[in-house]
Amino acid sequence: MHVKHVLVVDDSKSARFMLRKMLGKINLTADLAESGEEALTYLQANQPDAIFMDHMMPGMNGLETVEKIKENPQTAVIPVVMYTSQDGEEYKKNVSSYGIADILPKPASADNLSSVVRKINDLPEATLGQINKTEEKQDASNDAVQ
Repeated sequence: MHVKHVLVVDDSKSARFMLRKMLGKINLTADLAESGEEALTYLQANQPDAIFMDHMMPGMNGLETVEKIKENPQTAVIPVVMYTSQDGEEYKKNVSSYGIADILPKPASADNLSSVVRKINDLPEATLGQINKTEEKQDASNDAVQ
């Protein structure tokens, strides 16, 4: 995969614009959404190469939005990076169960951003987290049928 165009989702206008500016410096373009709901509407008509998602937002938070993205077969394969001030091993464990590709800590540094983009570029078309979530849902469906 080669990331060229991303969606940045953050309720903070300054955080959205700062990340878009940093992405531009590494030749990536970005569209912006200020809420999870706005991101889901955007994704009905657009398919970015990756999504940078804030965690703490009013209304639908970042992880709730990621759940909706991963439930939709049209958007489930888009890598999602949590762009957040949340950190720690417990947080990393929690978000990995959502099929998150990586975490970009706020405030973002150029080195961290480049590292995250390289990691996304190295992902196969279907990431392990997405495959595991699909298998879990299929197992649950099979259990319900029996």
